[in-house]
Amino acid sequence: MPQKQQTLSVDFSNPTDMLRVVSQPPSLHSYTADWENLDLQVYEAAPPWETPIHVCEKHLLIVHSEPELTIERQIGDQRRLDSAQIGDINFIPAFVEHSCAWRDRGARILVLTIEPKLVSHIAYEYLNPDNIKFIPTFAQPDPLIYGVALSLNKALENGRSNTRLYSESLGQALAAHLVQNYTPNKPTFQSYQDGLPRHGDISLSVCSTTTY
Repeated sequence: MPQKQQTLSVDFSNPTDMLRVVSQPPSLHSYTADWENLDLQVYEAAPPWETPIHVCEKHLLIVHSEPELTIERQIGDQRRLDSAQIGDINFIPAFVEHSCAWRDRGARILVLTIEPKLVSHIAYEYLNPDNIKFIPTFAQPDPLIYGVALSLNKALENGRSNTRLYSESLGQALAAHLVQNYTPNKPTFQSYQDGLPRHGDISLSVCSTTTY
């Protein structure tokens, strides 16, 4: 009987660790940008590849920013053949097994990782963060996540040195968006008129054409 493939635990914020899963280093990344709780890597035209089964200790968002790519993807115990379009995202929650394979030269893909502690910090106001569960998601459009990824990408491309505050603001909006849209019990984020909530009100307004 063949042995089950061992699951790798990968730190997606570590460039060396990433190469245990992908075939080439990113063309653009935030490793030296001093961002907190959030990282971005950009991969250009990756060759045909099949990743090993792996888990990430952070929440993983895969964002497609160029033409259609057909990918066979497994998230947890579900497998699907995806035809990912521009603006489609995949959401793989932390510690959920994931693998994927594509046969053609890959399109441009942006990979966002977000610290669970940031999401728990946002969820604390509306849910019990110890019991929060996320819904893994195969390729589907999500304009807000797509806009956040493009905005962070533009900030890195511009080569600014002071992007930490900018990334923190977008990271909070992204965390709130995940809590509101990717959990079975979707909370309603309110405006507080009689004082601030425990961690401040979170705005979810992010435009995909934001320039930094």
